Amino acid sequence: MKQLIQNLIWFIVLITFQVLFLDNIHFLDVFFPLVYIYAILRLPSNMSPSIVLIISFITGMTIDIFSNTP
Repeated sequence: MKQLIQNLIWFIVLITFQVLFLDNIHFLDVFFPLVYIYAILRLPSNMSPSIVLIISFITGMTIDIFSNTP
């Protein structure tokens, strides 16, 4: 249970950092850093692939909603 809460907090911190700070950084107006992908890669390896896909979809939608990118 402790590991789950720790992973959840880490996930929320990375998404918040992405939305508030890294969304405004553009290198040469071509690309920008995507740190939230690290949160998805950090998920436990024994997790079901369908659960990982659902978490990734919800994370991507959250980033898109807060970044105003349809």
